[in-house]
Amino acid sequence: MNPKSLRKRKSLLLKISSLHKKNIVSPDTQGIYDMTDTYLISADFTSEEQDNFRDMVYDSIIHNVSEYLEAHLAAHTITVADGEELVWKQPFDEVRDELWGIFDSLVLKYKGPVAALAEIAENAQNIHTHDVVRKTTDGVLLLGKVVVPEGQKTLAEIEEAFMGLLPTKHDTLNEMYNECLDHNVIEYSDDVDIRCIIVRGFLMHGVATGKGISKTTYSFDRASPELRSSIFAAYYKMWYEKNYPLLSSIEKTIADMRDWGRRTSVMLKGENVYKSTLRGLWAKIKTFEGEQKDELVKRLFEECNEAVEQCADGHVGRLCNVLVGFDPEFTCSLSPMEYFQNTIALIAENTHSNHETKIKQAVALMNEIDMPAGERQAWLDAF
Repeated sequence: MNPKSLRKRKSLLLKISSLHKKNIVSPDTQGIYDMTDTYLISADFTSEEQDNFRDMVYDSIIHNVSEYLEAHLAAHTITVADGEELVWKQPFDEVRDELWGIFDSLVLKYKGPVAALAEIAENAQNIHTHDVVRKTTDGVLLLGKVVVPEGQKTLAEIEEAFMGLLPTKHDTLNEMYNECLDHNVIEYSDDVDIRCIIVRGFLMHGVATGKGISKTTYSFDRASPELRSSIFAAYYKMWYEKNYPLLSSIEKTIADMRDWGRRTSVMLKGENVYKSTLRGLWAKIKTFEGEQKDELVKRLFEECNEAVEQCADGHVGRLCNVLVGFDPEFTCSLSPMEYFQNTIALIAENTHSNHETKIKQAVALMNEIDMPAGERQAWLDAF
């Protein structure tokens, strides 16, 4: 069959869709990649034809996942965290990028703009307590008012600051050599007649010497290339073995922050609350100096690292924790009416939520702040 025929293309798209549907939760990504690539090299396709076929593959997978997610979110048989994990496992970056926006819209539709309030209306034992919801709401509003310096490169600056949490890498062989000695990576022996440097069990250098020369003042000016190379390799092997866990955590955390920062919608449709909160938080952290700033950078890393694999509420809530205990203005709570007005606006703006659900959320919010019965009807009529 001609690879360029519509029949062949349609047949292959059906096969890819069928393979994907067999296990949407953990699809055979390699099999899908192989089927796609095999088809694209089977004939002399133009770049436009290749792009069109890839787009059809992407659309097929996106359709499958969207149907699955909506059905399970509507039936309350999947958690937000499980839904996020499902999106992460899908093939192709282009597919995942599109699915994040769709997923956030579906969460808004079935969970509401403040997911905790939607669930509180139905379940008094929900893990999102009133106190946590309030602190997060206050924090988002306060950080949203922080003036962000023009040209602030938030994630690039944060990544540089996080990398600063790692021990400094030495630049000179003398510094490398001394640290290797301190950690017993390099052995050293010194007597009246001979000085030896042993790297990884091999005698690398032995010279006739006199008394009075300290191992910490050894000069590598005339050291052999082999010795210099061996000390360099020994030092970097030691450094990475010692610091790999932290380095790996930093890289994983930054990747997670970058992913959440580029999503179209986080907590609100068409608005990335995570991104705006992070920008304001980083601008605020930069107003501190010395030890306080260093401590805030450490706390930011810890909170963002703990947020990996959490839902949108978890990510934003972790950011709001960072300044607690450091900034009195930040920890000042909004008045009950300010809190109510800001949160009721979030409920009202949810275009995916029906009237009945909005009323339930509003009543739960009124109960939370102990609003007098005589004041409630005017707010409910506004819906």
